[in-house]
Amino acid sequence: MKVLYVLSQDSGGLPHYAAELANAMSRHAEVVVFKPFETTADDLFDDAVECVEAFENIDIAATDLYAGDWSPVAAFRAALSYRNLARIEAFDPDIVHFTSPASMFPQVQLFTAHYGIDDDYPVIETYHDVLPNKLLRRGKELAASEPLSNVILDNVMKLGHRALPALDRAHTVVHTETNRDTLVSNGFDQSKISVVPHGMYEIFSQYDHADVSVEPRTILCFGQILPTKAHDVVAKAIPLVADRVGDVTCVIAGSGDLPADAKRVIDAHPDLFEVENRFVPNDEVGAYFRRARVSVLPHQRQNGHSGVMTISYAYGTPVVAADIADFPRLVEESGCGLVVPMDDPEPLADALATILTDDDRWAAMRRNTQRLREQFSWENVAREHVAIYRDVLDEQPERPLAAQQRS
Repeated sequence: MKVLYVLSQDSGGLPHYAAELANAMSRHAEVVVFKPFETTADDLFDDAVECVEAFENIDIAATDLYAGDWSPVAAFRAALSYRNLARIEAFDPDIVHFTSPASMFPQVQLFTAHYGIDDDYPVIETYHDVLPNKLLRRGKELAASEPLSNVILDNVMKLGHRALPALDRAHTVVHTETNRDTLVSNGFDQSKISVVPHGMYEIFSQYDHADVSVEPRTILCFGQILPTKAHDVVAKAIPLVADRVGDVTCVIAGSGDLPADAKRVIDAHPDLFEVENRFVPNDEVGAYFRRARVSVLPHQRQNGHSGVMTISYAYGTPVVAADIADFPRLVEESGCGLVVPMDDPEPLADALATILTDDDRWAAMRRNTQRLREQFSWENVAREHVAIYRDVLDEQPERPLAAQQRS
């Protein structure tokens, strides 16, 4: 079996997801990855994976969209490089799998339809986050703190997606039952949707941080700093935690603009915070999670899965997360952490103080992360994908003669 993955984003968590999946699948199939020229995961792909530098970098991360720091002209020019999707025919795969929805990137959907890739090959898409198929509103589908400019951009892209040719998907993969239910309500065929958990990010363990150990009063808030996350609430909770347990250190590591309220608290309590306001390279990620006694996930909107949660569990780090989406099941019911409302610093401070001071409970949470690491290993994820691919291929009619001739 030959599987060709299409990676359409050069930064954030999607390149790491594609690398983990491709590496695991390379033990079961021949794997090719079409990717941008440079991604944040280029050093993570195994030698068994054939990487094809097919697309120019659009260089628009989520933080750039929120900050308005991007060039429409440069983005349009890079988008045209997705004409290279036509090169898929030369590789003649059995499966074409978009590691994020083609519809998430209009140029991907456009050129996939234009070249008839979904006619020539069974196309599979992975949805990491699913929103209702309607115009989005602040305080409803989007966080109340969402900038108006981004609400407009999201809705313009949604309308643009509707105007583009629809793709014929052979199957869709999501990570949570919540996402599956939303897709069904959006009109997807439930029989063609599979819920496959997001694998635990073990990929950063290849970098040696054996000299770093858990610091008993260190809290980690890791990942992109976006308006959809409550960094202001986290900042306000930290002095409250210090009042309960004594000296603490909250490490905030990630790129993006901290909200003004968070900056004011940090400036007033510089001894309680370490701020690394930058993109954290792959070889440094493990050190942050090895230090942390607890990791906080301050999402105010999350319909899918959290990559930061899986990194936390990979390092045995308990989590405090928002009581939204599937976090109650994946965090609290699993025994790997606690969930709280992420709009009030008091319950967040209580939860963090509990994990910082209750050694027995903390140790039990660490043991539970090991159980989830085994359950959500990338080998298990790969096996589930192999089963999906085989089912899809069994259901496929004979490939069109035109496609066979082009191949």
